[in-house]
Amino acid sequence: MMRDKLGLFGEDKNDKKLIDSLLNWMEKNKIDYTNIFCHLMDIKIDNNTYKDKTFLTWFDEWKKRSQLNNSYKEKQIELMKKNNPIVIPRNHKVEEALADVDKGNLEKFKNFLKVLNNPYSHNQNIKEFQKPAPITNKKYRTFCGT
Repeated sequence: MMRDKLGLFGEDKNDKKLIDSLLNWMEKNKIDYTNIFCHLMDIKIDNNTYKDKTFLTWFDEWKKRSQLNNSYKEKQIELMKKNNPIVIPRNHKVEEALADVDKGNLEKFKNFLKVLNNPYSHNQNIKEFQKPAPITNKKYRTFCGT
């Protein structure tokens, strides 16, 4: 699954190391899981962390690995777009939309649903839905199934 998300064709003995180093870097730097794949698909994501030396070293290794097994950039991006949503229903955005609904305003909710209707499509009005929740010390709890 991670090979597909990274647009890697076939297998290489170093794939697990490549994948693990990305996941470790993401955890260490608190990088948004969805947005990292957008960045790798050349979808502009505002985050200076992608200029980090460790990430740039990983990125060079990923590009080298991407060239194995005749992985052409177009085919790679096509595979990645099938396996990586560009936008997801982030909890803070769901809550914002629902709060507006409680006030009688359905516009934000309708826009949110419109974007979520095609999560793998890149369209103009998704920037605000790609932003992770602000970092706080407050623990966030969801109540699935309620």
